[in-house]
Amino acid sequence: MPNTNYALDLRQSAEDAVRVVVSRNPATTLVDGTTGAPVRLSIPHLMDQGFSNPPNTIVVSATAATPIVATVTTGTGANFPSGSLVLVRGGTGDLNINGTFHVTRSSDAITLLGSATAGTYTANSAKMFLLNPAKSFHIALAAAVAAILNDKAAGN
Repeated sequence: MPNTNYALDLRQSAEDAVRVVVSRNPATTLVDGTTGAPVRLSIPHLMDQGFSNPPNTIVVSATAATPIVATVTTGTGANFPSGSLVLVRGGTGDLNINGTFHVTRSSDAITLLGSATAGTYTANSAKMFLLNPAKSFHIALAAAVAAILNDKAAGN
């Protein structure tokens, strides 16, 4: 089995909520926001506790740039404020759009921090979900470890 490095980005907000992003890099260098296109791992639903139906929208288009800027359905960008954590899934074309990201927002343009393009995004293929932050570090860390264990079980 190949060596795999994982990077955890845990952030605590002013309201004492904790957000986490997990990245994988099968190379020998650690993953961070400057190492090309880290593979983002989906955080389990433990992270979005309290939401039975989290705010979500279609990603209409995305830039072929680093970081990726996703344009969401008109008028839905306000559901994804700067500093929030989102899950993007289902994207085709540029597969690097999929994963869990901290974001910044300008109207309906959502910048996926730490992302790097890997092709041309297929319009309207991805859905973006707002993730509820965990209430404590131990819940966020448990979610991150679960994502890594699932990734290793999948053979990565």
